[in-house]
Amino acid sequence: MAQLVLALRFVVALVLYAFLAIYFFVMIRELQVRSRAGASRTEPACIIITAEQLPEQVFSLRPVTAIGRTPDNDVVLRDPYVSANHALIVWREGQWWIEDLRSHNGSYVNGQRVTNPVVLNFGDRIRVGETTLRFEPAPLKQWH
Repeated sequence: MAQLVLALRFVVALVLYAFLAIYFFVMIRELQVRSRAGASRTEPACIIITAEQLPEQVFSLRPVTAIGRTPDNDVVLRDPYVSANHALIVWREGQWWIEDLRSHNGSYVNGQRVTNPVVLNFGDRIRVGETTLRFEPAPLKQWH
């Protein structure tokens, strides 16, 4: 009986280590893919925050642009309905994509909830929390 318990503990430990190895392999692979995507030439784009009675704020997009409420994001929104790490806008496969990071209140493109990564087109309206962003080409002076 003691040998059976020892064998089961060994199997459980082996399965756990296999799971961790696969997890880290997938994470490293994803970072490599994002790195290669970032290295390719991007089409300059920006998001513009439009709020009533406030001047527009323009944010140039990087190959991976994080949107959220905490300071570690590229675009920090002071909106209580925006999650700490809410969404990503990513340059991939020659297009801009938005993906929701399992935020509490969701991300929307032109009124449609983002459940899987969605390709962005210039003029699209993105809503995170109660904040509306407009996806546009970058101003010409930033195209160097």
